[in-house]
Amino acid sequence: MTVLQARIYCDYMRRIETEKTAGRAVQDNIQLLAAFFNVPRREIYSESIEALMLAAKMLHFTMQQIVLPKFAILSTEPIEPAEKSIFDKYDEEQDAKAGYTDETRDQWAVCKANIEAVTRMAIRVLRESYSDAQREPLMKLLEYIAYEIRHNENKG
Repeated sequence: MTVLQARIYCDYMRRIETEKTAGRAVQDNIQLLAAFFNVPRREIYSESIEALMLAAKMLHFTMQQIVLPKFAILSTEPIEPAEKSIFDKYDEEQDAKAGYTDETRDQWAVCKANIEAVTRMAIRVLRESYSDAQREPLMKLLEYIAYEIRHNENKG
């Protein structure tokens, strides 16, 4: 999976979660597959619905269970569970009424920001152009950056 494909996935998932429209799952997944694999929709529509849904499920599994957890290796600090409060629901309702959205709760916006950070790191450290960095395998970049972080921590 390239950096560009990961960015496309995050953009689609953010849009899908924002819309939260019922009955559009199949259409949204077909659009996601066409964009992710850079294939015309007419080619996607020539496949069986079973094959398309299997491909979409495999893509979702890969991104959510394999790729996204790889971002955790970039942090040397343990992940602390968020503390729940009895006022959380009330706060969310009040924020929604005021039109405030907490960007830190939007996992896809955070994911896209992380992908942008990895892209900037590839440009700076690997001396690549932006378009070249978009074609790099994301997992390779994440492992390289994690190595650099560990190596620099051991120096200090």
